[in-house]
Amino acid sequence: MKPARKDSHEKILGNYISTQGDRDYHFWERRPNVISIKDRNMALQVLEYIHNNPLQEHWKLAELPEDYYYSSARYYLKEQSEFKFIRHVMDFS
Repeated sequence: MKPARKDSHEKILGNYISTQGDRDYHFWERRPNVISIKDRNMALQVLEYIHNNPLQEHWKLAELPEDYYYSSARYYLKEQSEFKFIRHVMDFS
């Protein structure tokens, strides 16, 4: 399922207009809280959080992790992805 078109959410997008010249919108914090991933177990926990985040009550972006267009969950659960850069977390040493 592809995301909705930009013009269908103009009111909402107005809240995210960027003051930077290199982008139109800014959706995340400029100074995120960086946490080093120490091992594969921690990587899997973070991945589970990332996959389930779009389902949270305050976002409601999808019913299932694999339904969210920008999620790697489809890659992990169905071995499908439109994004060729995704690699399995277990492939990293």
